[in-house]
Amino acid sequence: MSGMLWAAGFLNNRTVDGWRLAMARVGRLSAVSPEVRAAFLKIWIESKQMPLKVGHRPTMALALHVLMPLIPQAEPLRLFRGTSASERSRHHYGFSWSTQRDIAERFAAQASLGPGGAVLLEAVAPIGSVHLRREDEGYYDEGEVVVNPYALRCVEVVAHLAKAGGVDFTPKNGGGVDVRFRERKA
Repeated sequence: MSGMLWAAGFLNNRTVDGWRLAMARVGRLSAVSPEVRAAFLKIWIESKQMPLKVGHRPTMALALHVLMPLIPQAEPLRLFRGTSASERSRHHYGFSWSTQRDIAERFAAQASLGPGGAVLLEAVAPIGSVHLRREDEGYYDEGEVVVNPYALRCVEVVAHLAKAGGVDFTPKNGGGVDVRFRERKA
């Protein structure tokens, strides 16, 4: 495992386009060992930016099929994602979603700091599209669900968040962020 972590550090700090090239190679494999999967999962959870480091969504999707095989699902899964409005306008959805709307709203609040505002998305992950479903474990608890974004269905904007200047970010009662979303009317 320490070798994998060293390699991740090398790709982060000493290469140009190293993650994309590495994930392209991984995507051509039929399988990897359980130790490699465990090491990759640790890197995924702690880095939070793996798809951005790879910089090519199709390459990341192929590599995830090897590094995080699909998990069994009994039924489709309802998911939420808080993200920039530009992600929605480009229809280039991310890999990490949440089963918890309030968590997605917090991510939308963070995304609203950038240009163009933010949105709260709701989608359906069909059977056969989920790579990872994290439950509360006392470590980055976000109800994270890693999906193949190309398989998502019924992606809808359920709320818009204006650019941060017009939003109240004052913590309420010592917790959370008070975000005033404009709900989309059906």
